[in-house]
Amino acid sequence: MKKKTPDVFQDIQQIQPVITIDELKQAILKGDISKVDNIMALFNARIDAIPQFAVGTYTWYVANKLSIGNMGGMSEHFTGHPPGYWLNKNPEEYLQLLHPEDAPYVMSYVKLIYEFLVAMPRDKKHFIRPQLYFRMRNPYAPDNYRWVMFQYIDWEYATDGMIACILHLVTDITHLKNDSAVRMTILDSSMESNQLFFSNVPQDSVGELSNITVCRLSGRELDVLRLMAQGLSSKQIASELKIAKNTVDNHRQNLLKKTNTSSSSEAVAYALKNGLF
Repeated sequence: MKKKTPDVFQDIQQIQPVITIDELKQAILKGDISKVDNIMALFNARIDAIPQFAVGTYTWYVANKLSIGNMGGMSEHFTGHPPGYWLNKNPEEYLQLLHPEDAPYVMSYVKLIYEFLVAMPRDKKHFIRPQLYFRMRNPYAPDNYRWVMFQYIDWEYATDGMIACILHLVTDITHLKNDSAVRMTILDSSMESNQLFFSNVPQDSVGELSNITVCRLSGRELDVLRLMAQGLSSKQIASELKIAKNTVDNHRQNLLKKTNTSSSSEAVAYALKNGLF
Protein backbone atom coordinates (compact mmCIF):
# COMPACT_ATOMS: atom_id res chain seq x y z
CA MET A 1 0.00 0.00 0.00
CA LYS A 2 1.27 3.47 -0.89
CA LYS A 3 2.14 5.69 2.05
CA LYS A 4 -0.16 8.69 2.22
CA THR A 5 0.91 12.20 3.04
CA PRO A 6 0.20 12.91 6.75
CA ASP A 7 -2.80 15.21 7.11
CA VAL A 8 -0.89 18.31 8.20
CA PHE A 9 -3.85 20.55 7.44
CA GLN A 10 -7.46 20.35 8.40
CA ASP A 11 -9.92 21.88 5.93
CA ILE A 12 -9.45 25.19 7.71
CA GLN A 13 -6.41 25.51 9.93
CA GLN A 14 -5.18 28.40 12.02
CA ILE A 15 -1.53 29.25 11.47
CA GLN A 16 0.47 29.78 14.63
CA PRO A 17 2.00 33.29 14.65
CA VAL A 18 5.75 33.68 14.23
CA ILE A 19 6.78 37.15 15.30
CA THR A 20 10.56 36.96 15.68
CA ILE A 21 13.44 35.29 13.85
CA ASP A 22 14.26 33.42 17.06
CA GLU A 23 10.89 31.66 16.89
CA LEU A 24 11.58 30.69 13.30
CA LYS A 25 15.01 29.33 14.24
CA GLN A 26 13.50 27.19 17.00
CA ALA A 27 11.18 25.59 14.44
CA ILE A 28 13.80 24.96 11.76
CA LEU A 29 17.02 24.34 13.67
CA LYS A 30 15.99 20.96 15.04
CA GLY A 31 17.70 17.61 14.79
CA ASP A 32 20.76 17.32 12.56
CA ILE A 33 22.08 20.87 12.10
CA SER A 34 25.22 19.92 10.20
CA LYS A 35 25.52 21.61 6.83
CA VAL A 36 25.42 19.76 3.53
CA ASP A 37 28.53 19.42 1.40
CA ASN A 38 28.54 19.65 -2.42
CA ILE A 39 25.22 21.49 -2.51
CA MET A 40 25.71 22.75 -6.04
CA ALA A 41 26.05 19.19 -7.33
CA LEU A 42 22.57 18.53 -5.91
CA PHE A 43 20.90 21.57 -7.48
CA ASN A 44 22.90 22.47 -10.61
CA ALA A 45 20.43 20.96 -13.08
CA ARG A 46 17.54 22.90 -11.53
CA ILE A 47 19.53 26.13 -11.47
CA ASP A 48 20.55 25.77 -15.11
CA ALA A 49 16.87 25.51 -16.11
CA ILE A 50 15.71 28.65 -14.27
CA PRO A 51 16.40 31.17 -17.09
CA GLN A 52 14.17 29.17 -19.44
CA PHE A 53 11.09 29.52 -17.23
CA ALA A 54 11.50 32.76 -15.24
CA VAL A 55 8.55 35.14 -15.63
CA GLY A 56 10.51 38.20 -14.53
CA THR A 57 13.86 39.29 -13.16
CA TYR A 58 15.02 36.76 -10.60
CA THR A 59 17.62 35.62 -8.11
CA TRP A 60 18.13 32.20 -6.56
CA TYR A 61 19.86 31.06 -3.41
CA VAL A 62 20.37 27.95 -1.34
CA ALA A 63 19.37 27.96 2.33
CA ASN A 64 21.70 25.59 4.18
CA LYS A 65 19.68 25.27 7.37
CA LEU A 66 19.25 28.96 8.27
CA SER A 67 22.32 30.41 6.59
CA ILE A 68 22.53 31.48 2.97
CA GLY A 69 24.82 29.43 0.78
CA ASN A 70 25.36 29.99 -2.92
CA MET A 71 23.39 32.74 -4.65
CA GLY A 72 23.04 33.63 -8.30
CA GLY A 73 20.88 35.28 -10.91
CA MET A 74 20.19 39.02 -10.61
CA SER A 75 20.97 39.29 -6.90
CA GLU A 76 21.97 42.97 -7.01
CA HIS A 77 18.56 43.82 -8.50
CA PHE A 78 16.89 42.35 -5.40
CA THR A 79 19.37 42.95 -2.59
CA GLY A 80 21.76 45.70 -3.68
CA HIS A 81 24.69 43.31 -3.12
CA PRO A 82 26.58 40.85 -5.34
CA PRO A 83 26.00 37.13 -4.71
CA GLY A 84 29.23 36.66 -2.75
CA TYR A 85 28.10 39.19 -0.14
CA TRP A 86 25.46 36.76 1.16
CA LEU A 87 27.60 33.64 1.43
CA ASN A 88 27.17 32.10 4.91
CA LYS A 89 25.06 35.04 6.09
CA ASN A 90 22.35 34.41 8.69
CA PRO A 91 18.80 35.36 7.67
CA GLU A 92 18.35 38.45 9.85
CA GLU A 93 19.84 40.85 7.31
CA TYR A 94 17.95 39.27 4.43
CA LEU A 95 14.68 39.59 6.35
CA GLN A 96 15.30 43.31 6.62
CA LEU A 97 14.55 43.46 2.88
CA LEU A 98 10.96 42.35 3.48
CA HIS A 99 8.16 44.84 4.00
CA PRO A 100 7.85 45.12 7.81
CA GLU A 101 4.11 44.41 7.65
CA ASP A 102 4.68 41.26 5.60
CA ALA A 103 7.62 39.76 7.51
CA PRO A 104 5.60 38.12 10.36
CA TYR A 105 3.28 36.46 7.84
CA VAL A 106 6.19 35.28 5.72
CA MET A 107 7.88 33.72 8.78
CA SER A 108 4.61 32.03 9.77
CA TYR A 109 4.19 30.59 6.29
CA VAL A 110 7.85 29.48 6.13
CA LYS A 111 7.41 27.59 9.41
CA LEU A 112 4.20 25.97 8.17
CA ILE A 113 5.76 24.92 4.85
CA TYR A 114 8.80 23.53 6.65
CA GLU A 115 6.58 21.38 8.87
CA PHE A 116 4.58 20.28 5.84
CA LEU A 117 7.70 19.15 3.96
CA VAL A 118 9.10 17.31 6.99
CA ALA A 119 5.83 15.45 7.53
CA MET A 120 5.41 14.08 4.02
CA PRO A 121 7.10 10.98 2.53
CA ARG A 122 10.39 11.82 0.81
CA ASP A 123 9.35 10.15 -2.44
CA LYS A 124 6.56 12.74 -2.84
CA LYS A 125 8.77 15.83 -2.80
CA HIS A 126 8.82 16.19 -6.60
CA PHE A 127 5.02 16.56 -6.59
CA ILE A 128 5.01 19.45 -4.09
CA ARG A 129 5.27 23.11 -5.14
CA PRO A 130 5.21 25.62 -2.23
CA GLN A 131 5.18 29.33 -3.07
CA LEU A 132 4.92 32.61 -1.13
CA TYR A 133 3.98 36.05 -2.42
CA PHE A 134 5.11 39.15 -0.52
CA ARG A 135 6.83 42.54 -0.80
CA MET A 136 10.59 43.17 -0.83
CA ARG A 137 12.36 46.49 -0.52
CA ASN A 138 13.87 47.99 -3.65
CA PRO A 139 17.49 48.63 -2.53
CA TYR A 140 17.83 51.47 -5.05
CA ALA A 141 14.61 53.18 -3.91
CA PRO A 142 14.24 52.24 -0.22
CA ASP A 143 10.72 53.62 0.11
CA ASN A 144 9.47 51.42 -2.72
CA TYR A 145 8.67 47.72 -2.56
CA ARG A 146 8.43 45.03 -5.20
CA TRP A 147 6.02 42.11 -5.18
CA VAL A 148 7.95 38.85 -5.43
CA MET A 149 7.14 35.17 -5.83
CA PHE A 150 9.29 33.07 -3.48
CA GLN A 151 9.42 29.46 -4.67
CA TYR A 152 10.70 26.24 -3.13
CA ILE A 153 12.35 24.68 -6.18
CA ASP A 154 14.08 21.67 -4.61
CA TRP A 155 15.30 20.48 -1.22
CA GLU A 156 17.25 17.69 0.43
CA TYR A 157 16.56 15.88 3.68
CA ALA A 158 19.04 15.26 6.49
CA THR A 159 19.56 11.73 7.82
CA ASP A 160 17.05 12.37 10.63
CA GLY A 161 14.27 13.42 8.24
CA MET A 162 14.54 17.17 8.82
CA ILE A 163 15.27 19.57 5.95
CA ALA A 164 18.99 20.02 5.30
CA CYS A 165 19.01 22.55 2.43
CA ILE A 166 16.55 24.24 0.06
CA LEU A 167 16.92 25.89 -3.33
CA HIS A 168 14.78 29.06 -3.48
CA LEU A 169 13.86 31.15 -6.51
CA VAL A 170 12.80 34.78 -5.98
CA THR A 171 11.07 36.42 -8.97
CA ASP A 172 9.90 40.01 -9.38
CA ILE A 173 6.16 39.79 -10.20
CA THR A 174 5.22 43.44 -9.66
CA HIS A 175 4.05 43.53 -13.28
CA LEU A 176 1.64 40.64 -12.58
CA LYS A 177 0.33 41.27 -9.05
CA ASN A 178 -2.06 44.13 -8.38
CA ASP A 179 -3.50 43.46 -4.92
CA SER A 180 -1.98 43.88 -1.46
CA ALA A 181 -2.29 40.42 0.07
CA VAL A 182 0.53 38.27 1.40
CA ARG A 183 -0.21 34.80 0.08
CA MET A 184 0.90 31.18 0.31
CA THR A 185 0.09 28.29 -2.02
CA ILE A 186 1.19 24.66 -1.91
CA LEU A 187 0.28 22.52 -4.91
CA ASP A 188 0.36 18.76 -4.31
CA SER A 189 0.10 17.18 -7.77
CA SER A 190 0.69 13.55 -6.77
CA MET A 191 -1.74 11.13 -8.35
CA GLU A 192 -3.44 10.09 -5.13
CA SER A 193 -4.18 13.53 -3.71
CA ASN A 194 -3.83 16.43 -6.24
CA GLN A 195 -4.72 19.23 -3.85
CA LEU A 196 -4.13 22.94 -3.57
CA PHE A 197 -3.51 24.43 -0.11
CA PHE A 198 -3.75 28.19 -0.02
CA SER A 199 -3.86 31.08 2.40
CA ASN A 200 -4.45 34.73 1.67
CA VAL A 201 -3.92 37.59 4.13
CA PRO A 202 -5.86 40.77 3.23
CA GLN A 203 -4.19 44.06 4.00
CA ASP A 204 -6.81 44.96 6.62
CA SER A 205 -5.75 41.91 8.66
CA VAL A 206 -2.23 43.23 9.27
CA GLY A 207 -1.38 42.66 12.91
CA GLU A 208 -3.92 39.84 13.29
CA LEU A 209 -1.76 36.80 12.67
CA SER A 210 -4.13 34.55 14.59
CA ASN A 211 -6.68 35.06 11.80
CA ILE A 212 -4.57 33.43 9.08
CA THR A 213 -6.23 30.25 7.84
CA VAL A 214 -5.26 27.61 5.32
CA CYS A 215 -7.86 26.19 2.93
CA ARG A 216 -7.57 22.91 1.07
CA LEU A 217 -9.27 22.28 -2.27
CA SER A 218 -9.15 18.85 -3.83
CA GLY A 219 -8.40 18.34 -7.50
CA ARG A 220 -12.07 17.60 -8.17
CA GLU A 221 -13.19 20.74 -6.34
CA LEU A 222 -10.78 22.77 -8.48
CA ASP A 223 -12.26 21.14 -11.60
CA VAL A 224 -15.78 22.08 -10.50
CA LEU A 225 -14.68 25.63 -9.64
CA ARG A 226 -13.10 26.13 -13.07
CA LEU A 227 -16.29 25.01 -14.79
CA MET A 228 -18.38 27.22 -12.49
CA ALA A 229 -16.22 30.11 -13.67
CA GLN A 230 -17.26 29.27 -17.24
CA GLY A 231 -20.92 29.69 -16.24
CA LEU A 232 -21.86 26.00 -16.45
CA SER A 233 -24.80 24.68 -14.44
CA SER A 234 -24.50 21.73 -12.06
CA LYS A 235 -26.07 19.48 -14.70
CA GLN A 236 -23.59 20.65 -17.35
CA ILE A 237 -20.64 20.25 -14.94
CA ALA A 238 -21.81 16.73 -14.08
CA SER A 239 -21.92 15.85 -17.77
CA GLU A 240 -18.50 17.38 -18.42
CA LEU A 241 -16.85 15.57 -15.49
CA LYS A 242 -18.91 12.37 -15.88
CA ILE A 243 -20.12 12.44 -12.29
CA ALA A 244 -23.57 12.66 -10.68
CA LYS A 245 -25.32 16.03 -10.39
CA ASN A 246 -25.72 15.48 -6.63
CA THR A 247 -21.95 15.04 -6.39
CA VAL A 248 -21.47 18.39 -8.16
CA ASP A 249 -23.94 20.04 -5.76
CA ASN A 250 -21.96 18.64 -2.81
CA HIS A 251 -18.73 20.02 -4.27
CA ARG A 252 -20.41 23.42 -4.69
CA GLN A 253 -21.47 23.47 -1.03
CA ASN A 254 -17.97 22.46 0.11
CA LEU A 255 -16.45 25.22 -2.05
CA LEU A 256 -18.73 27.84 -0.48
CA LYS A 257 -17.78 26.64 3.00
CA LYS A 258 -14.04 26.51 2.33
CA THR A 259 -13.90 29.91 0.60
CA ASN A 260 -16.30 31.46 3.13
CA THR A 261 -18.61 32.71 0.38
CA SER A 262 -22.40 32.56 0.01
CA SER A 263 -22.90 32.08 -3.74
CA SER A 264 -21.26 30.51 -6.78
CA SER A 265 -20.41 33.93 -8.23
CA GLU A 266 -18.70 34.93 -4.96
CA ALA A 267 -16.73 31.67 -4.91
CA VAL A 268 -15.56 32.26 -8.49
CA ALA A 269 -14.61 35.86 -7.67
CA TYR A 270 -12.68 34.61 -4.63
CA ALA A 271 -10.85 32.05 -6.77
CA LEU A 272 -9.91 34.66 -9.38
CA LYS A 273 -8.71 37.11 -6.73
CA ASN A 274 -6.58 34.48 -5.03
CA GLY A 275 -5.07 33.03 -8.18
CA LEU A 276 -6.56 29.54 -7.76
CA PHE A 277 -6.75 29.15 -11.55
